Amino acid sequence: MPWIKPERRVRFDSFIESLANKMMCHFEEDDLDKGDINYVFYKLGKKIMDFEKRYTHMSDVVDTMNYASMELKRKILDPYEDEKEFQNGEIK
Repeated sequence: MPWIKPERRVRFDSFIESLANKMMCHFEEDDLDKGDINYVFYKLGKKIMDFEKRYTHMSDVVDTMNYASMELKRKILDPYEDEKEFQNGEIK
């Protein structure tokens, strides 16, 4: 899970923020799609895997990306869906 200690987050936050801002500029220009986002995550995973070509390491990278995806769904997408269901009513 992404719940690392705050002092470890500092290592990553500035370049994550920079990348997100650059991507959002393209989104605002209507030039960012799912393929672009998929590419960024794929390339990041591939670069990390390239450091150590062992099955366990590469499998850990894939598992970690899957867990991060599930955590995004649980913490951000699911509450959004619940809010919309509350606003618009349950489908019967």
